[in-house]
Amino acid sequence: MIVIARRGTTITHEIIGQCGSAIVLLKPASKGTRGHLLQVRRAFVMAPVFQYFNQVSPFHNPINVVKATFDGLSV
Repeated sequence: MIVIARRGTTITHEIIGQCGSAIVLLKPASKGTRGHLLQVRRAFVMAPVFQYFNQVSPFHNPINVVKATFDGLSV
């Protein structure tokens, strides 16, 4: 279980997580913006975070993307 700092339905600050070659950058976003990567979206299933912008390094493994997301959120 991870506690996510949030403001409304977005995250409060920029988050960077890394696992292997996957680097995930999460940024707060305005209403109506949603990240496009399915692995990151699945990590936010139980959290009420709906607006965020994500960017992932070009060479990535889907499992490492999820681990990198949790790495960034757990700080």
